[in-house]
Amino acid sequence: MLAYEFRTVAYNAKGATPGVSTGLVSLWVVPHGMELSPNARATSSHTVDVDWTSISTGCGVQAWTVRFRHAHDNATGWRVLESGCKRTSISASLGCPQGCIFQVVPELAGWTSASVASELVRTPMLDPVPRDAWRLLLRLPQTAAPATSHRDGGIAAAFQRQAREALSLPPERLRIAETR
Repeated sequence: MLAYEFRTVAYNAKGATPGVSTGLVSLWVVPHGMELSPNARATSSHTVDVDWTSISTGCGVQAWTVRFRHAHDNATGWRVLESGCKRTSISASLGCPQGCIFQVVPELAGWTSASVASELVRTPMLDPVPRDAWRLLLRLPQTAAPATSHRDGGIAAAFQRQAREALSLPPERLRIAETR
């Protein structure tokens, strides 16, 4: 819902009238694109990319709230993933093996309606950890990452080599399951 107040003032050679006001007039309109859904896709076991460029194009909204809901959790409802977002896409650290859906809400005074929900997105499950093994999740800060991209395997190979040496493990005893 959008609310406006219209005020008319007449001016002539003698001056201005006090003006007439309509009071608040509420309009139930859908901003351009809100009938669309954001695009969401899993990029790893714990990362989902959400893009709502198609919704935001031409609508003039400066900030958005991105929210999600786990498919199996109807009791909790929608949870905020990021608010005050000034971009039109995010890469979120979120695992959704059973599936998640996503919505965006424009941050406009008086506006509470969300976009249509995205299609269900499932992040892939990692292989089960063997009984005599451990799973270790490491997250490096962006500034600490070397120039080599994590997607080309450079970081993973270097880490695997150094960890094997430090732990005195044969190559078959240490495996990098996923880099993101």
